[in-house]
Amino acid sequence: MKLFDNKRAMRLRLLIASEVPAKFRKDKNLTFHHGVGIVIANRARFLGRAHIWHNTTIGGKHGAYPTIGDNVFILPHSCIVGGITIGNNVVVGTGSVVVKPVPDNTIVAGNPAKPIRAISDEADLGQLIWGATPERLDGLHESE
Repeated sequence: MKLFDNKRAMRLRLLIASEVPAKFRKDKNLTFHHGVGIVIANRARFLGRAHIWHNTTIGGKHGAYPTIGDNVFILPHSCIVGGITIGNNVVVGTGSVVVKPVPDNTIVAGNPAKPIRAISDEADLGQLIWGATPERLDGLHESE
């Protein structure tokens, strides 16, 4: 990827201090909350819905890049690097540095990130993140 592949991308980088490749900006399954300071490697893979908050880095290490599962919440100031897999229904806590794989239905946090708690189901996940019922979660996904 060129440093500035076009004027629009350059303005976006300067305006919000983020570097998000166009393929991720157009992806309907990715939601950027407070989209400032987000850096995503072009070779990172997203397998489903993901919510990404500000000052987050998803990058490579030694030529290997992360794979992010479905229904993943990456909270502010987090860093996910290397050829690791983040499972489905995962919450990456604020300020976490994730350098090891994360299994499905898990909350991880810390530096380096470690499992904190299991998530029982999507309703439990919604309650943790949004304080929402499953009906409210359906509305959130439809409005995206």
